[in-house]
Amino acid sequence: MKIRKIICAVLSAVLLVSGALYALPDLIGSASVVLAAENTISFEKTSLSIGLRESIRLNIKTNSSEKIEWTSSDNNTVIVNNGKITGTAKGTAIITAKLESGKMAKCFITVKPSPSKVTITKSEITLGVGESYSVGSGINDGAACKTRTYSSADSSIVQMNTTNWVGKFTAKKPGTTYVTVRTYNGKTASCKVTVKKAPTKITLTKSLLTMGIGETYTLGSGLNSGEASADRTYRSSNNNIVKMTNTKWTGIFTAQKVGTAYVTVRTYNGKEASCKVVVKSAPQKVALTRGIITLTPGMESNVSAIIAAGTASEHISYRVSSNIIKILKTENNKCIFKAVKKGTAYITVRTYNGKEASCKVEVKSSPEKVTLDKTKRTLSVGGSAVISANVPAGSYCSEYKFSCSNSAVVKITPSGSKCVVKALKKGSATVTVRTFNGKTASCTVTVK
Repeated sequence: MKIRKIICAVLSAVLLVSGALYALPDLIGSASVVLAAENTISFEKTSLSIGLRESIRLNIKTNSSEKIEWTSSDNNTVIVNNGKITGTAKGTAIITAKLESGKMAKCFITVKPSPSKVTITKSEITLGVGESYSVGSGINDGAACKTRTYSSADSSIVQMNTTNWVGKFTAKKPGTTYVTVRTYNGKTASCKVTVKKAPTKITLTKSLLTMGIGETYTLGSGLNSGEASADRTYRSSNNNIVKMTNTKWTGIFTAQKVGTAYVTVRTYNGKEASCKVVVKSAPQKVALTRGIITLTPGMESNVSAIIAAGTASEHISYRVSSNIIKILKTENNKCIFKAVKKGTAYITVRTYNGKEASCKVEVKSSPEKVTLDKTKRTLSVGGSAVISANVPAGSYCSEYKFSCSNSAVVKITPSGSKCVVKALKKGSATVTVRTFNGKTASCTVTVK
């Protein structure tokens, strides 16, 4: 700036003396031309690695039209010909690009072994018609390869958009083909690309979720058979209530505060589906619908979790303390399980925030027999009595079935292991009890 001011001052003085002040702006413009930036030259990258016997062209940036002189500090390692370099031996060399005016740039080249193999970032991908995708590649450690080209085996199914370094392609019609990456020394790897129809709709694995503050959930999606969309992105309608932590392919989000928001999935061609997410307070405790359960081997039972109103836990997990019982499945906060062998175990429920409750499960032997407290009863018409069934100590019967041989004489009202017998008219009848495993006992009732 100082030099320019001095030149301008000198020019002004000269023009004043010559009476040509009117020409000052044009001359100042000429001075600006004189002061244009000096010739410059630089490499796009100041260092890079290439493979043995690999040839590439170095990219330079210059504002000069001068001829460039290219030299290599070690022609036994890297040779250069008008900007094109070739690695001839493992090692390092400095490539210099020099202008006639003396300005120069240097690039540090490392020559490494050629790749013995190449891998592709996806071995298989399914796309919808019109969808674009990119694959990259990797080579074995210690090797180098700047030249990687991509090709499609059938451009009518998959059309390549870019073919150097990264392979970007677009699905054109339904079918199957391969996108292949190739190194300069002929190593290849392929990705199988299956193209299906573009999606006509998309659905989510859940349409409604009720969660507690701090709880995290993973939401998936599905398409109609024969359709595909590798690109599925998720978003939240209110990040203050539901915050997304993963938005690609699978939606992962965390409940932030009490309220309602929607998580929406979108395909590459704009098809959408939403899940309503209701966020409540975190539960302070959890309980189970039953505190103790008695079973016999082979029997199934269930227990459900209970949490306070105004709180929520979408994730409810169950575990058992012993292999004497086996969890069959859990659904809608209910655990369905099966007794395997004799013993005692506990089923414990746990909320997402660590609140727990347990239920004791006793597994006893199936009864080897059943008895009634009376084998004979005599009643008057209109009279009644209670008959009780019993199984041996250490065994358990989950169900007793009572029957009567003559319901015109005796009416029975079963209740668990007991049965109320009421005399209706004179005669006799036999009341029989049967256990779940087929053991029986009878009582003869005579009505006078």
